[in-house]
Amino acid sequence: MAVLEGADLGTAYEVAERIRDAIEHLAIEIAPRRLAHLTVSIGATSTAAHGSERRTLLREADRALYRAKRAGRNRVVAAHTAAQMAANGADHAAAVQARGASSLAAPSEDVEEALIGAS
Repeated sequence: MAVLEGADLGTAYEVAERIRDAIEHLAIEIAPRRLAHLTVSIGATSTAAHGSERRTLLREADRALYRAKRAGRNRVVAAHTAAQMAANGADHAAAVQARGASSLAAPSEDVEEALIGAS
């Protein structure tokens, strides 16, 4: 976990992406003439999107981290703001109605947003 004091979500995302890229390009010698390569998935959040309570920030960074893993790993996913989630929910409802569904389901993406969690 990295806490970037004073950073907004965009800055947290950029830092996380630099960390991800650096790890991806590391070659670790695990035996003579035998190298291993690592990847990392990272979830990022910010106090502007989710407030300053540590537990909430950790939860949202963790949700973004698992979205990154579900999306194929070795990537950075930033948590969503409340406005983005409202827009996603409206888009989801419109898509469900367009398909003629009889009931609406919640959007499948987790609610997520400078705290960085990596795995």
